[in-house]
Amino acid sequence: MKKIFVFLLLLLINFNISNANQKTLKLWTFWKQDWLQPGIDNFLKNNPDYKIEYQQLSWSNGKDKITTAFAGGAEPDILELGSTWMAEFIGYDALAELNKETYQSYFISGFDAAVKNDKLYGLPLFGSVNIFYYNKDLFKRAGFDNPPKNWDELLEISKKIKLLADDIFGFSIKYSDKDPTTWQKFIPFIWTNGGKIINDEHNKILIYSQENLETFEYIKELAKYSIIARQDAVRQAFYLGKLGIILDGPGLELEKKAPKLNVGMFLMPDVNPAKKGVNFTGVNYLAISEKCKDKKKAQELIHSIIQNNQISIKINTLLPFEKTAIAQYLKIYQNNEFYFEQLKNYKASPVYKNWEPLMYSLNFALGSILLNQVSSHYALKRAEKEMTDIVLSDLVEYGKKINLNFLITVIVIVSLIFTIYLIIKIREKSILLMLAPWLVWFLVLNLYPILFSLFVSFTNYNPLMLHQTIRFIGIDNFVNLLKDQKFLNAIINTLIFSVLNIPVTTILALITAVFLNENIPFKKIFRAAYFFPVITSIIVIAMIFNFIYAPFGPLNALLKHFNIERIDFLNEPSLAMLSIALMSVWASFGYYMLLLLAALQSIPDELYESSALDGATPLKNFWHITLPLLKPMILFVLVISTIRSMQVFSEMFVMTGGGPLEKTTTIVYYLYNYGFSQYKMGYASAAAYILFAIILILSIIQMKVLKSDNN
Repeated sequence: MKKIFVFLLLLLINFNISNANQKTLKLWTFWKQDWLQPGIDNFLKNNPDYKIEYQQLSWSNGKDKITTAFAGGAEPDILELGSTWMAEFIGYDALAELNKETYQSYFISGFDAAVKNDKLYGLPLFGSVNIFYYNKDLFKRAGFDNPPKNWDELLEISKKIKLLADDIFGFSIKYSDKDPTTWQKFIPFIWTNGGKIINDEHNKILIYSQENLETFEYIKELAKYSIIARQDAVRQAFYLGKLGIILDGPGLELEKKAPKLNVGMFLMPDVNPAKKGVNFTGVNYLAISEKCKDKKKAQELIHSIIQNNQISIKINTLLPFEKTAIAQYLKIYQNNEFYFEQLKNYKASPVYKNWEPLMYSLNFALGSILLNQVSSHYALKRAEKEMTDIVLSDLVEYGKKINLNFLITVIVIVSLIFTIYLIIKIREKSILLMLAPWLVWFLVLNLYPILFSLFVSFTNYNPLMLHQTIRFIGIDNFVNLLKDQKFLNAIINTLIFSVLNIPVTTILALITAVFLNENIPFKKIFRAAYFFPVITSIIVIAMIFNFIYAPFGPLNALLKHFNIERIDFLNEPSLAMLSIALMSVWASFGYYMLLLLAALQSIPDELYESSALDGATPLKNFWHITLPLLKPMILFVLVISTIRSMQVFSEMFVMTGGGPLEKTTTIVYYLYNYGFSQYKMGYASAAAYILFAIILILSIIQMKVLKSDNN
């Protein structure tokens, strides 16, 4: 027994020693580990003293998780980043430099979005190229046997196909403010015609040019014969055989969604012989964190993964760039050489850290033209101003540097002082003991975040600043916000939503409460049915209404029976906010109905009995008894409904992404965009405090009205 104990002890000691000697590399990607395992196994075979700690990210929140990890100093050693994300993280000095000369010979291309100042910061895992798919049967019906070779032919073919029937479209324009990749479908036209967005030095905007004016006018003309809708609606039209040409990538699931469709492919057409067709290719990279302790082994691992990855094998339209991986790919997919033809003439987005905000402006300009809001000249001039402001703000350094650690220390001290003050004020020890959990909760999760965000609102704080220094800029964030037309529009949009939502919700809740307070059959079932949306996630409700409002959804199917033309409710500037407000009414009125119903049931029956003896009608009872006694609850409903309406976000996030043309961009959505898309936390915090001030003022006014009414 003693020998067994000694043996186990020695085994445990040996195990701990071996684990202590084992080194770890943290790897984060968006794919199943099995698809990367051959490359990982190959690395581990040559490096048995290493282990890989793998984490698969979600496409919905992966970028947020990466950003949070970098901000908190808990980033992985190796991570997967898209083209535009590379630009951001390179711009913030978050990624380690790789040896360009070492790897250049292994890859056919794909480095563009990972190179800045001739320095390489990532290796291409795969690329997804957009190409044109066309319906051969529609082409034949329109009198064409071959795909277009230039822009003139593309326009002519689209026109002829559109003339076939009212519900058939020649070309597709995927436009949605909700889709952050919308610009990828337009920018190939800009590049093909010789246009640019920003210069190579990233200090001057070049969007207002003759080339871009010509491009925008061409797109405007092409739009006459196109379906203009969200990506899902455009794809659905193509699956149904109602669309001649679609510019798309890997997400077009033809074999699954339309196996019988007779489809061909062609590359980006030339403008003329001198201006060859250029397409956009999005590339996903494996990059190494600057803080990685073993960059040499990390480089070895990512090259092994790229050489042996199964992602392109599993999803054949995600193209490898590494020569060994390409050879393996073409053994299986010999017919897909067509995709590699497009890679011979492509561009990636510039390596500029604020590239995506520039694209928001481009999306807005395109939307303004497509929806016939403004001229091409005006749209490009406006975009030029917005983009120039972004670039100039990146170039200007101002304000006094503040150490972030010092700032946090100050906030913690202030929080502790406030907590001690509360403790001193509470003289009864028993009460203090009971309140202790709440005090800890308040200090950590309430007071500290409030104070930190307040301090941050007076700075230019960005969580990706690796050197942990920020600049105190005083009230500049607040001043700039009140000068920012987009923010002012967000305030107006929020007020419009409130005006559309609050009166209808309150009146509908009141009518329903009065109705359910009567002795009617199945009263309990009705109460449960009306309250059900309240306990359902607003995200789920928004997704359901997305389907209902879709161009090919049930609502448009119903309208078609009445010979009403298809309406894209969420992509029409004049209808988007109204559509969301109506959904919000349906989702929330049940809660307010329950509050009013409770208030109704507290009214004494004797009042109605006395009134009946005097011969009062039900209508007089309502006006002279019910309504006056319900006023306090009605005013309470108005207060909380106003607060909720001013904080509306989820509905816009899921349904419209703040579009179209920023018509549904509310204050909170604006705040979210700057805080979590552009990482301008100081600016976003200032917006949050302006929203707080607006809500506070409205609440005080309503409370005064309530107080005066009770008096």
